[in-house]
Amino acid sequence: MNGLTISISTEHIITVHVYIGSGALMYFTNDYITDTHTVMISNSLITENIEDIKTQHFLRYLQNQKSVINAAGLTVLYTQTNYLATVSVFKTNFTINDGVILFSLHYKTNHGRVVFDQVSFESNIATIESSLILLLMIDVSNVSSPLHLDRSMFHNNILVQPESAHSSLVFISLYNPLLASFKNAVTITFSNSVFTKTSVTRAGSCIHATDTGTQDKVLNIYLTNITAYDNFKTNNSYGNTETEFIKIVNAKVLHIRGYNNFSYNFGSIFGITNSLIYLNGQLNIIGNNGYMGTGFKVQGSSYFLLSNRLNATFINNTALTIGGAIYAIADDDFNRCMFQNNTNNITNIKMTFINNTASEAGSSIYSNNLYECQTDSYRVNLMNKSNTIFSFFYSKHQNFSMPPTSLCWCDVDPCCNTNDEANEYHLSAFMHPGQNIRLQLAAVYSYDSIYAHIKQYSYAAVTFLLIDRDNVHFLPSWQVSANSANQALLEK
Repeated sequence: MNGLTISISTEHIITVHVYIGSGALMYFTNDYITDTHTVMISNSLITENIEDIKTQHFLRYLQNQKSVINAAGLTVLYTQTNYLATVSVFKTNFTINDGVILFSLHYKTNHGRVVFDQVSFESNIATIESSLILLLMIDVSNVSSPLHLDRSMFHNNILVQPESAHSSLVFISLYNPLLASFKNAVTITFSNSVFTKTSVTRAGSCIHATDTGTQDKVLNIYLTNITAYDNFKTNNSYGNTETEFIKIVNAKVLHIRGYNNFSYNFGSIFGITNSLIYLNGQLNIIGNNGYMGTGFKVQGSSYFLLSNRLNATFINNTALTIGGAIYAIADDDFNRCMFQNNTNNITNIKMTFINNTASEAGSSIYSNNLYECQTDSYRVNLMNKSNTIFSFFYSKHQNFSMPPTSLCWCDVDPCCNTNDEANEYHLSAFMHPGQNIRLQLAAVYSYDSIYAHIKQYSYAAVTFLLIDRDNVHFLPSWQVSANSANQALLEK
């Protein structure tokens, strides 16, 4: 199909007073066809279409009752199991549409694929908790490559949502993927594409992918040669710092490779939860402003695997709280080292941090699991090679910090002193440069009654000793300060 124009009929809406979504429907089901089936849409215009929100409410939530044609553009339903079907969209412009402009549903099949090549998405609106491209996969097993986007442009699109809601340009969700074998995998690829001037009213993402499976992880995301700039500004020309440009939840692996450049965006560039992160190639994260972890916000059971010839550069990024470039906090029961190597022989891995800032801690990196952590089989903790891999320049504050360590707190008997006896505690903790320590001091407490006479005074004496370990020969800069003028510390 070449040279199509797909648009809504305004007269139909006015006459019938209802619509069921507009655009084209492609429905693949079991038939006598056994060979590969391909539908090509090229040199076309898909414009001024509207998503069905009356019967469906929000497409991504899969209501029990729904119309057939839902999307504001293309609806592709895959249910066949005996042949491969591919929908290819080539040199086509999606513009001025309202709601989901491509809805791709895979129901109990791994035989469907959508390919975008040289496609423009411009001036569209993702209304309420919607997305521009929506990929849903339900009860899918075996190997599948359902979405490939190459040489495409997202420009001047708007994410509109109410308070506490989340929207995205591309939303990918796997519902209960079936694990027939350990080789099962769902692969999504984004390559050679540009995202710019995405606007958002609240929280949002350009790419949001999640796997709801509880047995194991099958989702693999590949990012190659991605450019993103000037995204997530609000109507007042300031930015929304709580957005996440790429949000990945429960994926098996996120691969970042090739030449990737993310500059002058608001929010975190990567928000990764419970996913392994492979870094390769050239990665530039420059001049972004976020709330926490402006380059990477990594949580749960996530950690990094760095490949040879990686050159990752973080320059002039700012966090309103912690982690100017990277915030990486694993779960308390997950002790994998945050930065590990991907290959046996470590050669030419560079992580460079230049003039990144955070108002509270960790101008470049705020993370746990940097030291005294576990590595995978042949891998090593790259923080032990930090002098050759990690480089820090021109920061006015601490380049890396770890979460605070509390030595002692008195909350229940028999720790608490209630009978005028002097309890003295001597505790110690092994600290690394850049790590904070929080001392929980009780206030003066005086109480008189016919039953008890209690007076309690507490103070802390802090001693810092330099320990020569792992051939590290530099003196850390320690500073002790009280949280308020009403506290006093005895320092030596």
